[in-house]
Amino acid sequence: MKVYISGPRVKENGKEKGLQAEFLLAEAKLAANGLVPVFALVYCDAKDRLRMLMECESIYMLDGWEKSRESTLERNVALHLGMFISYVLDESYFEDDSYSENQLDLLDAE
Repeated sequence: MKVYISGPRVKENGKEKGLQAEFLLAEAKLAANGLVPVFALVYCDAKDRLRMLMECESIYMLDGWEKSRESTLERNVALHLGMFISYVLDESYFEDDSYSENQLDLLDAE
């Protein structure tokens, strides 16, 4: 199953600069559970991100998505299309207990 990862991106002077580390953590976590993570590695406009989203069956919302205009749009599109939506602290994707710790625990472990 292809899962689109959505969340706030690092910005500098109003321009997107890069991805937060949470994108890479989510990518590893999804892939370890047999899912195919999808997100923009480099800056792309909203149309490109929405095309990527529409090729997926589900969307995984990272912490802080509600503060991001782009992530809110992506979530609203997913809602409208009836996609399965999961949130970073919602472990419904994962059956293996070894992946049940929340994202903050993962960051603390590094």
